Amino acid sequence: NGFIGGDNFALVDVHKTIAPGVYYDGSTYAFFMFQFAFAATASTIVSGAVAERCRVVAYFVYSFCLTVFIYPVVVHWVWSDYGWASAFVSSDSLLFKVGVIDF
Repeated sequence: NGFIGGDNFALVDVHKTIAPGVYYDGSTYAFFMFQFAFAATASTIVSGAVAERCRVVAYFVYSFCLTVFIYPVVVHWVWSDYGWASAFVSSDSLLFKVGVIDF
């Protein structure tokens, strides 16, 4: 699915095969931890702005929603081979026929 993705969310079914005889290796787990660190960093950027201005529970809810629902979807758009904003897919399936490169 080009909009929201549909596989390997939170490493669900990562132990299954990609194709017959081809299994995920350790790089899948390393990539998950790499993305997890960026998701955590994205939520902590706001912590300085809301320090002593909101309740801790509200910040935890915000952090949870950002790292579980918002961050994975946006990252899928840009970095997945199937994302609608990815520079790695054919230009016919992209929004405005261009991809997104963030560096």
